[in-house]
Amino acid sequence: SKVLVAGENAPARQGLVNSYRQQFGTGFRFIGGKELRAAFEGADARAARKAAEEFTTNALRVVEPTPQEIYSGLRFYLGLQNLLKEQQANAITIDCFGTLAANTLPGYPCIAWSKLNDAGLYGVCEADIPSTMTQMLVTSYAEVPGFVTDPVFDTSRNEVIHAHCVSATRMKGLNGPSSPYIIRNHLETNEGAVLQVIMPVGDTVTVARFADPR
Repeated sequence: SKVLVAGENAPARQGLVNSYRQQFGTGFRFIGGKELRAAFEGADARAARKAAEEFTTNALRVVEPTPQEIYSGLRFYLGLQNLLKEQQANAITIDCFGTLAANTLPGYPCIAWSKLNDAGLYGVCEADIPSTMTQMLVTSYAEVPGFVTDPVFDTSRNEVIHAHCVSATRMKGLNGPSSPYIIRNHLETNEGAVLQVIMPVGDTVTVARFADPR
């Protein structure tokens, strides 16, 4: 595997990347906001418009996002697809909040992550290297996509809530059916376009976290 790590602070993650590369042979390449912008602008605008229309039509409903936010999400997805092919990589993770703060994020990658994960590739939030390694391990082994979560423990109900602004839709497996989805804004920023996936119920789920190898 080869992972593209996008952000404005590569040195902060260099030690972790070196450890994974040494112990598991995983390839990594750091890229910056300029390459993300170039990928976005290099994507076919007409194809992105058509993809956005199809994506919107297939949704149960759209709650907050504007058509422009949905279009930007699909154009970013097409651009990231091209970037992965050019770099011969199968995974990408972006420091979303860091690139937002630096004003170098051309569109929200949340839709791209959902669609890449549905296809057996890997789009991961927040330049989270251990979660990227986890998804590559579990999906390739089980042929079921995954997504990053921020777990919340409800001890009064003996439950754990696993949620994030990204989820695959093919939670029955890469060749399984797609779950229905609602198009929403990104929770913390109230902008962009993300999927609220209506998950299957009654299934067993696997929760994993690849250990820090250092």
